[in-house]
Amino acid sequence: MTIRKICLTDDTEVEQLWYLQQLSYRIEAEWNGLQAIPPLMDTIETIRNCGEIFYADFEQEEMIGAVSYMKDRESVTVCRLMVHPEHLRKGVGGRLLQLVEEAEPGISMFKVVTGSKNLPAIGLYTKHGYSAGGRKEAPAGIKLTAFIKNK
Repeated sequence: MTIRKICLTDDTEVEQLWYLQQLSYRIEAEWNGLQAIPPLMDTIETIRNCGEIFYADFEQEEMIGAVSYMKDRESVTVCRLMVHPEHLRKGVGGRLLQLVEEAEPGISMFKVVTGSKNLPAIGLYTKHGYSAGGRKEAPAGIKLTAFIKNK
């Protein structure tokens, strides 16, 4: 498996990201008892123009996972963490979280938000040292839990 930074001007890579996002977030919507969640409304153009930094994990030429984040001087916010359904619970998400921390060595605070009913994601973040913070409800009706990790 190979993890590399994604070029958002590369049509093939952005199309692969969009497809992976559709597969992975449909499952999250189901786990949260919803038909749709905001990531399922993204288009190739909204992904291309989101301003996030993307890395993806490939098995041969197939994109099996991806992570995106935004950073400021003090923190990194993980915006998306996607794993192909056929590769769940194989360490892909953990490798991608670890990559984000390694890619930003000067940052000491990492944040992520997930659906409160997404137990696999909650387990992943907890396993990697994140602590649950506040909870809120998003406009789409999804209940969210924030997680923070201080290094």
